[in-house]
Amino acid sequence: MTRPAFHALYEPLGGVTGVFSDRVAAYVRSRPDYPAALFDVVIAATGLAPGSVVVDLGAGTGLMTRDWLARGMQVCAVEPNDEMRAAADALLGAQPGYRSAAGRAEATGLPAASADLVVAAQAFHWFDADAARIECQRILRARGWAALVWNDRREVDPVNEGVDAIAARHGGAARAAMAAASRDEAPIARFFGGHVPSPQRFAHAQSLDVDGFASLLFSRSYMPAADSAAGQAVRSDSDALFARLQNNGRVTVPYETLLYLGRLA
Repeated sequence: MTRPAFHALYEPLGGVTGVFSDRVAAYVRSRPDYPAALFDVVIAATGLAPGSVVVDLGAGTGLMTRDWLARGMQVCAVEPNDEMRAAADALLGAQPGYRSAAGRAEATGLPAASADLVVAAQAFHWFDADAARIECQRILRARGWAALVWNDRREVDPVNEGVDAIAARHGGAARAAMAAASRDEAPIARFFGGHVPSPQRFAHAQSLDVDGFASLLFSRSYMPAADSAAGQAVRSDSDALFARLQNNGRVTVPYETLLYLGRLA
């Protein structure tokens, strides 16, 4: 496999599979969902209907999975981290159409030709793009679809500028490598067979209280643990930024949600 270069920086932190084990609560508390219009666009383009099979790769705690279930899809949440997958199971396990699998994008363990759509939300940069393409071609039905999704904070905004400054101050080499990887479209092109689908963009936002705002920072893979000395410094910076920008005890974090949608021929 050809792993993204920044993965090596996570080996001391438990590797790319284990790095989120101690961040589940922060992830559940603070990570944003996805705009309803995005699902409408995907359904219109792909012809998905209730009962269609969606495979959510790197499903984490099930944020994307939940919204597909709400639209009547059968969804398999593929997640290699045991703690993250357990959180998704706790949230969604009782819902019709849900199941999870302890697999990776490069080796899902799912049957061949069993999915109508594969989707990765906030997860593709963790994949080996070439191996994931091969595996997705295997599990998709003929001329199946793939969707890559990110809630992107690139919009110029005081909140996002402040968050980025804190992340740069405390995130170390892993943060810098992750930022570079997020701007690299070459893996997306390889995944889609040599081209990058034109990204579709959707305005989105979330509202957080002071603890949720701090959790958003601590949910990131490269940030120090909240209960460490370095984490206390992060919390101090987060609280100061929140105090400066809050309105009635809340801060709004704006996003531009990006969707790359195409067939894996």
